[in-house]
Amino acid sequence: MDQKKESFINGYLKISKILYYITKVTYFFFIVMTVIFALIVTSTFFTEIGEKTLSSLKQIGFVNNSFFSINYKHIFAFMMSQVLCFSALTTFFIKQINKILRTVMEKKPFVYQNAISIKNMGWLLIVQSLIDYTYNSIVELFLLKQSVSVPLITSGTPLLLFGICLLILSGVFRYGCFLQEEYDSML
Repeated sequence: MDQKKESFINGYLKISKILYYITKVTYFFFIVMTVIFALIVTSTFFTEIGEKTLSSLKQIGFVNNSFFSINYKHIFAFMMSQVLCFSALTTFFIKQINKILRTVMEKKPFVYQNAISIKNMGWLLIVQSLIDYTYNSIVELFLLKQSVSVPLITSGTPLLLFGICLLILSGVFRYGCFLQEEYDSML
């Protein structure tokens, strides 16, 4: 029975090691993408939007003739700043996953740092859902010239619910850390 348990644990350790390296590469990728998006947002204030970009925005239905009074530079910067926020939050989220996987590889998953990482991940998802809701409201109000509706379910609702679940899981994990410390002190 112990050999079966040991092979089971070794399988999870191999999976966590693979995921650890995948998250390291993904973390680097998102850092690079965040810097690129930051440069794009910054550069939009120093360049002019050409006719080609303007016609592309018209083709996808984002811009119509009633919006000619709007500065398209600000629209583009606003869209890219939302992408920048998403990229930055995702980068930090991946870093938290990486921290958890590192402790799993060390065979010490029940440490308080993991509970803090899970809590951070929950708050990141809640912030992202609020950014998403705010972004959609601003688009409705200023760009689409519509009244802002307050729907019960938006595209950020699953993120909000998952973030709340992670906050609850963080509390459970913190309690698990307490129990692990109690068990270790008894031995």
